[in-house]
Amino acid sequence: MAFALINRGHFDDCRGFIHQGENMRYLKNGLAALGLAVLLSGCVSPLPKQQAFDRDGHARVKTIHVMPMPKVETQVLMMNNPAGSFGLIGGLIAAGQAESKQQRLLALYAKEPIHPREYFQTELTKDLVARGYAVVWPTLNESVAVEHDRSGLRDKYAPVSDADAILDVDLNFFGFASGGAGHDSPYRPTATAVARLMSSDGTQTYFTDYFAYNNIFNSKTAVTVEPDPGYVYPGFGDLEHAGMKSEAGLKLALSELAKKLASEL
Repeated sequence: MAFALINRGHFDDCRGFIHQGENMRYLKNGLAALGLAVLLSGCVSPLPKQQAFDRDGHARVKTIHVMPMPKVETQVLMMNNPAGSFGLIGGLIAAGQAESKQQRLLALYAKEPIHPREYFQTELTKDLVARGYAVVWPTLNESVAVEHDRSGLRDKYAPVSDADAILDVDLNFFGFASGGAGHDSPYRPTATAVARLMSSDGTQTYFTDYFAYNNIFNSKTAVTVEPDPGYVYPGFGDLEHAGMKSEAGLKLALSELAKKLASEL
């Protein structure tokens, strides 16, 4: 399942969890990186302190080793779902609705599916190269478990010898998000990420920040990108009717998010 219920009042205070099958796991949501409160969950530890990159002070950084990113799912989120007003049962109904919409969305794009992780990596590489960096992407071994903190970033970093710095990026949320029910809260493409740049020996932090394309979670701290007004859908049916045009909006969200991240380095 995708989502239960999100309480809009706690985004900068804590991260939540989602109900997935028989398990509970914390919500990897683009401003979930900035903290979410979800039904059936409580608050957890805050995110690492943000830190701007001193490009002049770290002028020797010419090659960046980007850590393999975890798999990213395309989600559908309705904030303040009315069903959530009816307690646990309502929250489970809301989660079921979200899962149904997610499956319908994936079916809509089945002939030309978007692969968000790979698409984001391609865009980020292009933008970092445009900034003057060489980029190294190591091969991802999906069978090896990697420990992450609540923000989605790694707990620790092994030294690298093929670059001057290590970039850790987690795409927390990707998909369509709405502020609530009704045409006044349309669905828009949404993507959020957290990123950290470390020294090549993995001991010093050079940069940490959070990014949001369509700041639906009203984070006060994220670096935000305003969504393109050409991809606004009053209801989920309108989104489906738009067909592949709506997928183009998702790709734009990833492109703009990658561009914004690269511009900070």
